[in-house]
Amino acid sequence: MSKINRYPSETYMCPECESTKISDEVEDTWRCPKCKSLIHVHIECQTTGDRIALIRKQASELDEGDLFLFNGKLNKESYLILGIKTSKNQLAIGLKGWGQVKLTPNTPVNCRIGMWE
Repeated sequence: MSKINRYPSETYMCPECESTKISDEVEDTWRCPKCKSLIHVHIECQTTGDRIALIRKQASELDEGDLFLFNGKLNKESYLILGIKTSKNQLAIGLKGWGQVKLTPNTPVNCRIGMWE
């Protein structure tokens, strides 16, 4: 999953181990190498100053209720996942306020989990 759009100001934190990680430790799975929890990625947008916290998953790991961020779109606009259907090696993901987006199961996705100060 290292091919996801990355931002220059990213920092990586395991919420379970409460430890900071470096990119090389987490970029293949975006999970903590020690406890396997999803890594929290903290990003500060250079242009707006927005501070966003997110997790990274493969599309096959998405759940209803996740907040989907389009790749390359670091802003306050995220879309609630209403439902996910599988069709011919693709996932049809229903997004509130957007409609449907289709992804392959191994597509890396940013999911917003909040903001930080």
